Amino acid sequence: MKLPTYLFLLPALVVFSWSCSFNLGVFDGDEAGGNGGDTPTGTGGGGTTTTTATTAGGSGQGGRDSCMAEAVPVSLPDLKMIIMVDRSGSMGNNNTFDPMVSQLDEFLTQRWPSPTAVAINYHPQASNGDNCILANYVPPNIAFTPIPMDASTIVTDLEAQSPGGQSPMSPILEGSLQYATQQQSQAPDTVVVAILLMDTSPNNCDQNIANNADLAANALSFVGVRTYAIALQGFNPVADLDAIALAGGTGQAIDLSTQGATSDLADELTGIRERAVPCEVELPDIPAGRYTDPRFFELEKQHLWRKSWLFAAHIDELPEPGCFILWENAGQ
Repeated sequence: MKLPTYLFLLPALVVFSWSCSFNLGVFDGDEAGGNGGDTPTGTGGGGTTTTTATTAGGSGQGGRDSCMAEAVPVSLPDLKMIIMVDRSGSMGNNNTFDPMVSQLDEFLTQRWPSPTAVAINYHPQASNGDNCILANYVPPNIAFTPIPMDASTIVTDLEAQSPGGQSPMSPILEGSLQYATQQQSQAPDTVVVAILLMDTSPNNCDQNIANNADLAANALSFVGVRTYAIALQGFNPVADLDAIALAGGTGQAIDLSTQGATSDLADELTGIRERAVPCEVELPDIPAGRYTDPRFFELEKQHLWRKSWLFAAHIDELPEPGCFILWENAGQ
């Protein structure tokens, strides 16, 4: 079977327009009706302009600004994460504490495109004594600290801890969320989230899960602070932490309760960071002038359409020797 044959021409003309954000390389000022000048909007001899600089040159007005109507700054909001670190006795009994610290160290030293700060609040606050006193949990043990720049401060403190004591939930949640909502109120453009790490359901203080879930719901409704819950190895039933996460606006708990699952903690914290501050920005509409400005069309002809392979004809349109098709090549 004979396969069809096509002809392509380089260059060729198609009347089509791209946004100025498309990288067209070096633009000749005179090709666009007289770009040039010592600045992007200046006047002068026939110079050239790139996406980063404009050279002095001939007559005419233009330069980069004649193509790019506006510059839109893009930045991601700052992120603050308060992590409630479980150092109860059960964390040592099931050999979860050291792997957890190792994973936290890994997470804290990762680089990230948006500014991030982490605060640490331990629970219980002491291996002996009354761990239900709210004042012991406000402020947190380590205030918000930029990472990864100052991660070593947090890492050193984490590695100095040892597990012991019971597992409170209500005071660590209430104290941490009080601190988080205060930070959110003071910096509305910052995203503040709370992350609860536990390996067992609460066994002292207020053990009512519904009451603890209300704390997360109040922080969410007050200033939008979301609460994440991570079930560490041995936690049962995970549904208790599901209730906290649901009330805190994060759906359900992250389940690392099975043997060895603590090794995924750094990845899960990174996932929380990605969800808390998604790398998404809203782009402005393309100015209508990009489709009608003759200067921009000249740039396209010079730097795009005269250098593009485009469909010219099917071989059946040239059946015999001597047949030809006349193309207009970008105005030439």
